[in-house]
Amino acid sequence: MDNKSYLSTKATHAEKCVIGSIMLDELCLDVAMEIIKPSDFYTRVAEVIFSAMCALREGGKPINLATILSIVATNDIFINHRGIEYISTSQTELPNASQIEHFCSIVRSESLKRKVLLFAENMKKIEWSAIDDVDAEISKISESLLNMT
Repeated sequence: MDNKSYLSTKATHAEKCVIGSIMLDELCLDVAMEIIKPSDFYTRVAEVIFSAMCALREGGKPINLATILSIVATNDIFINHRGIEYISTSQTELPNASQIEHFCSIVRSESLKRKVLLFAENMKKIEWSAIDDVDAEISKISESLLNMT
C-alpha cells in the first residue's frame, strides 16, 4: 500500500467517527472545532457535512439530520457522495463518542501529512536553475511550511 492510500484509509475511518460522534452528541462539535477545521478532511462529503455542522453551531441551531440537510441538500458533493448514507453509517461504525479528541487528532495529523506530501511533490517541480533569488524562494518556501498548521 502506498503512502497516499494509507493516509486516506486511516483518515476516512477517523473522519466518519468524528461525524458520527457529533451526530450522537452535538457537544462533541465544540471539541472538534478546537482541533480541526473543514479543510482537514480528506473526504469531500465529510468536509461538507462538518462545514454544515459548524455553520449550524455558529448560528445557534441544533445539529441533526434535518438541520444539516437544510444546508447541504442541494450541494453536489453531498448528493453525489451519498451524504445521507454517510451520516447514517457514521453513527453505526462509531466505537464511542467519548473518543472525539482521539478521532480529531487523527484527522488533523493525517491532514498535515497530506499537506507535507503535497509540499514535497511541489518542491520537486521547482526549477531551481531558473530561480534568480534563491534566498527569496527559500523564504517563500519556509513561509509556506509555517502556514501548514
